[in-house]
Amino acid sequence: HLPHPPPPPPFRLVYSGDCRPSHSLAIAARSGSELGQKCFSQQISITPSLLVHEATFCDNAADHARKKRHSTVSEALGVAQDMGARGVILTHFSQRYKWSLEEIRKDMAQERKDEVGGKVTRIKFPNVCCAVDGLMVPLTERAMTGLETLDHAIAAATISSDGEDEEEEKDDMDDENI
Repeated sequence: HLPHPPPPPPFRLVYSGDCRPSHSLAIAARSGSELGQKCFSQQISITPSLLVHEATFCDNAADHARKKRHSTVSEALGVAQDMGARGVILTHFSQRYKWSLEEIRKDMAQERKDEVGGKVTRIKFPNVCCAVDGLMVPLTERAMTGLETLDHAIAAATISSDGEDEEEEKDDMDDENI
């Protein structure tokens, strides 16, 4: 009689909503749900597979983010790091502000300080993607490892379509001036 291997950890989605970063959310997500702990007789980590977190502001607008009760890119990634999320989708980018997804992606690429056991090391958070309208991501562990690749594809498509839109607007303005 062969023992059965333990089942794989369940896919866990954590959604933060429209808010400031929450240390309490990170603690709750890291500790696992009661249901998850009841389902597994062995002590295994039930860390979140995916965190969906708003990042309305770039890092250089941290004061404005606090006043408006929103999060910056680094704050959202800090919550993900604190809870041990394996993937992050950043969302809630306001059209009111002048920065672009390109600037948000620059903030995503920055190394972050990780203070573990009093030791400060530099890390870069992997598997991060900026949400766009209509984005559909399979909720699987395999998909979480490809979020960074997905983001590069979205960025390439966004940049090429932005250039086309600017050209169309310029053509429209030229037609109006004739």
